[in-house]
Amino acid sequence: MIRYGRESLSFLAKALREAPASLAVSFGSPFVLSDLPGPGLCAFSAHAPSQRAAAAAVAGRIPVLGKMPVAL
Repeated sequence: MIRYGRESLSFLAKALREAPASLAVSFGSPFVLSDLPGPGLCAFSAHAPSQRAAAAAVAGRIPVLGKMPVAL
């Protein structure tokens, strides 16, 4: 299972707690989101179309209709 290292996780969790209107976006494994506080979005791919779709979803220009294929 892919997870953040302790130092990276601590840094990201602190940043998310200090910016409560923010969310984490993963462009790979959804499991990295399970250790972070707050909402998250997983695009499952780092390719440009996935990045554009994630940005559009975060900006509210397209609906997020997918369902995670794994439990977090």
